[in-house]
Amino acid sequence: MAFKPLSLKSLGEIFRKLPLKAVLIVPFLLQIFGPFGLLGYLAFINGQQTVDDLGKKLTRRISDRIQQHVLGYLEQSHKVLEISNYAIKSGNLDIYDFAALRLYFWEVVKEKEINLHDNLFFGNEEGEFIGVEHFENGEIHFKIRNIATQPIRETYLLNNQGKISQYLKGKEYDPRDRPWYLAAKQLGSATWSPIFPSFSRQNSSLNISAVRPIFNSTGKLLGVLSNKTTLVKLTHFLRDLYISPNGQSFIIERSGNLIAYSGIPQPSQSNITWQKQKSPINKCYT
Repeated sequence: MAFKPLSLKSLGEIFRKLPLKAVLIVPFLLQIFGPFGLLGYLAFINGQQTVDDLGKKLTRRISDRIQQHVLGYLEQSHKVLEISNYAIKSGNLDIYDFAALRLYFWEVVKEKEINLHDNLFFGNEEGEFIGVEHFENGEIHFKIRNIATQPIRETYLLNNQGKISQYLKGKEYDPRDRPWYLAAKQLGSATWSPIFPSFSRQNSSLNISAVRPIFNSTGKLLGVLSNKTTLVKLTHFLRDLYISPNGQSFIIERSGNLIAYSGIPQPSQSNITWQKQKSPINKCYT
């Protein structure tokens, strides 16, 4: 069925049937409520945009604050390696004197206040390894793989003077195959390792290491110095950072892999997706 357009005569007939009161009031009301309705709509749109802008600015500000705290926290690991590298270059620390390295590492990790630096170790191009780790129960373990013990890495308990007090175990180990060693060797400068599972622990803890290659005067690689931390420590650190009642924070690799998340009670291989990365992370995101 086709509709015919209304003619002026038809419109006149329609308006002629309307009461005079309606004809006078309706245009008046349109003049009043039309502009106010338009202004109200524009105010609502502008207000919504303002709220969105404020929300984005607040989110960026909180993110920057978290990133500042996290990077400051993580930079402590590289600071320890930087100081150790300076001691090596100045001749105050001999990387071939494992007895001196053991005491130096023990001095660094024994301080409970420095909870990020509880596992300091060094591996060289000959496959030798030395490391000292401070555990949550207060024990400090010394791990060594040298020409005499290879391919076994032996683990000993240290006393309160940093001396060997008890043999604990031995296991085959080659530092040159580990992700932390390969990351520093491939990049040739201080960086972060990819996430890797613990080698010696019975649980499924995941780790990340600050690493620094050590070179001689001719630029030849001698070995890699590393400071390892578990994702549990990073997660606890994020959980202690107050954001808001419902806020959460996280750290991810450039690849998108999750490193730490304040909403995960215990990071492990079962609740964090990880894989070996070609490029190590060198920055944290929140």
